[in-house]
Amino acid sequence: MTNNIVITGPPSSGKSTIIKELSVNGYNTVPETAALNIDRVEIKLNENESIEDVVDTLNFQKSVTNKRLIAESLNGVHTNSTTILDRSLIDNIAYRRYLGVPVGQKLKQVVQNRYDKVLFFEPLSFEQSGATYENSETEQENIKLVLKTTYEQYESSYESMHSIPETGIEPRLEMVIDHIEDRL
Repeated sequence: MTNNIVITGPPSSGKSTIIKELSVNGYNTVPETAALNIDRVEIKLNENESIEDVVDTLNFQKSVTNKRLIAESLNGVHTNSTTILDRSLIDNIAYRRYLGVPVGQKLKQVVQNRYDKVLFFEPLSFEQSGATYENSETEQENIKLVLKTTYEQYESSYESMHSIPETGIEPRLEMVIDHIEDRL
């Protein structure tokens, strides 16, 4: 039996921290692929450039989608195991919608019934997130729009979506493990 569980939510909500903890504790996990792409791009940026200055949005989204498909395949998604994913292809679709990038029919078909459960992390307060920078008002509004688009995409795609409330990392980890072990 497969048990593919997605952890999603806004930036700095503890998703990657929880995924790392689960991995250390022996769970099969898939890291976030978009962050890996962004990290690689930022290394190549000059001092006065932003990611938007040097990245073609459509090609970037295609790259993220392809890497996500490969990561999921390599890490056992849809085998007889439990796999916990830091975001998923649904996030890719939501970002494409937000950015006005086309979402192909093939991608829509791939995500149907791909995941068994979605755990949506509510945003953490600035203090709880451990973030060391503050976003501009424009960035904050963009983050809210992306978050809204992502939530709506998951909600329209999956009935089995569960909200994980704003708490510390340890209580969230406990809640996630309860969902993984189907104790809720």
